[in-house]
Order: sequence, then C-alpha cells, then structure tokens
Amino acid sequence: MTSAAEAVVVRLRFTPAAGFQVLKGQYLQLIDALILVDGSVEFDIHVPPEGNGLSGEQLTWLLSWGKRVEVLDPPAARQAWLSRLLLSETTDDPSALSAPS
Repeated sequence: MTSAAEAVVVRLRFTPAAGFQVLKGQYLQLIDALILVDGSVEFDIHVPPEGNGLSGEQLTWLLSWGKRVEVLDPPAARQAWLSRLLLSETTDDPSALSAPS
C-alpha cells in the first residue's frame, strides 16, 4: 500500500446518482468525502505516483463512470482523464481506451 507521503492526491466529483453508488460501494481509497448541496459527491483518492497521477487501472475505472465523474485535480491527472474521455466519445474501438502500458 502506498503511504500518504508517497501518494498523489486526486480530487474527484461524482454526479449525485453516481456519488451515491460510490459511497455505497465503500471504496477503500475514498478519503474526505463531501456531499454537496446538489447531491454530487467530491472526495480524494490517494494513488501511487505516476506520470499523470493515475495508473492505467484507475484511469480505466474512472472512464467506466463516463460523464458521471470529473477529475478536478491535479492538472496532469485531469488532462489524462479528459483526453481519454474525449477519445472514448470519438471511437468505437474499445482497445483505443485502454490505458497505455
């Protein structure tokens, strides 16, 4: 397990319905969950340091939520997620969405 000192903190926001599912799922990496007035849910996950702050597995998990999740911070993780999300909207090839190895 990655120690907090080594981890990159990634801030996420889920839509109300998706946020409820995530909270109900009791994801172990979920830290400091905040339920906003509109019902959306923000929380941090601590991930091992990688080039953009997200591993291939985490990026794939985030993409599985589609537009029901938004990566807020850090900027490198947000850009990696957003680029892959936009690609998913323009391709029918599922292999194009796999995180690079």
